[in-house]
Amino acid sequence: YGTNATAGVVNIVTERPERFGMDLSGGVGSFGSSHLFARHTGRLGKLGYQLTVARRRTDGHRQDGNSAYEGNFFTAYLGYDLAPRTSLEANATLADLYLYDPGPVTKPAANDWYDIRRWGGDLTLSHLSRMGESYLKLHANYGRHRFFDGWRSFDRMLGVMLYHNLRPLRGTTATIGFDYKRYGGDAQNATSAVDYGRYYLTEWAPYVHVQQLLLGRLIASAGLRLEHHELYGYEVLPKVGMVAHVSRSTSLRGTVAKGFRSPSIRELYFFPPHNPELLPDEIWNYELGIEQRVGSRLRLEAAFYRLRGENLIVIAKNSTPPPMDKLTNAGKVANTGYEVTWQWEAAGSLEVGGSWSHIVDMEVTVANAPRRKLSAYATWRVGPAALMGDVTAVQDWYGRDNASPKPNYYRMDDYVIVNMSGEVKIFRPLLLRASARNLLDAQYQAMWGYPMPGRTVQCDLVVSF
Repeated sequence: YGTNATAGVVNIVTERPERFGMDLSGGVGSFGSSHLFARHTGRLGKLGYQLTVARRRTDGHRQDGNSAYEGNFFTAYLGYDLAPRTSLEANATLADLYLYDPGPVTKPAANDWYDIRRWGGDLTLSHLSRMGESYLKLHANYGRHRFFDGWRSFDRMLGVMLYHNLRPLRGTTATIGFDYKRYGGDAQNATSAVDYGRYYLTEWAPYVHVQQLLLGRLIASAGLRLEHHELYGYEVLPKVGMVAHVSRSTSLRGTVAKGFRSPSIRELYFFPPHNPELLPDEIWNYELGIEQRVGSRLRLEAAFYRLRGENLIVIAKNSTPPPMDKLTNAGKVANTGYEVTWQWEAAGSLEVGGSWSHIVDMEVTVANAPRRKLSAYATWRVGPAALMGDVTAVQDWYGRDNASPKPNYYRMDDYVIVNMSGEVKIFRPLLLRASARNLLDAQYQAMWGYPMPGRTVQCDLVVSF
């Protein structure tokens, strides 16, 4: 997926509506919080559609600064079957946000407001033939931003994704594709009358990925992406991997992949720390994993990884000319660790699971990367009722990028968070849900300088028909 995908991506494929339906939900909670949501889906022969409307708001939990927020969200989907194996789909989104930044506890703010509006859409043509599956996607994303300090900006991204999945040989799956995007924008400061200018950049990349089944038990894969950036030329991104099904219940896997991130337009041209001479940073990921199933109810998985990166973009203190700090390619990362996950269906009505991750060796301090993290959950269902709980524990972490020069100053407190929720179907279309987050009322920060809320409660009502 190119730049900014150094740790992987999440690809969300929207559900195609197959019937008429309506979902309505709403809820209220602590700190004057509330939300409303409505979704309507329908299908008329070859035509399917979906519309959603949502609103969220809160008065905010900070007493020393204004942390209020409100947002309105709209989505639309339209799909049409041009032929039995050919379809055309369109998506549109709009998000309108108005929020306040309360500032860090060392410098609270009462009127630091942000007015953000973002919208976009995509159009996808897909076709299935004897030669495989073909996809052509046109996508666009726009943003308008107005901030309390006079900042005004407009940005856009236009792109094309073209790829084809084929199976030339038995056990072989190959993907050949091409991505193109052009992005940028302009910015001004209405208060100081500063024009930051207008900048646009272009990236494009052909890529190929091949997966081969060997001996009925081994899956070997390899991929190569040739990313071209208008400023930096070509970046070669290889990836190789293998999955071995040792038995019906045991699988082994291994991957080696390179990722990179190009400097954003903000880092290159906007705001005082910008530096137009920045170069992309790059990261290599190495991973070995094993998955073990015990019976039909227990699944265990472990992964061991090594991550190395250089030229990471960081702030260089005491840059010349003074007094401004300046972004530079000086950061490094070298983490070695492991992660263990489990999922157990203890009975027909009880499921438990979780994960434990541990960075055994962090050669260079990385902000917001805890050395130890535990997440666990349990779900118990009895007839029309369900009870859910989860716990998160975080240990040994730092809250700022420049934590190394002052490790004690930016060291964050460990914390444990417990959440509980329950729901019951009063009758078929009506669901009542209640939840309590941070049940033990822990005092903690998940971002340096910004204390999180204490115990919060919420009650929701959901109607589906």
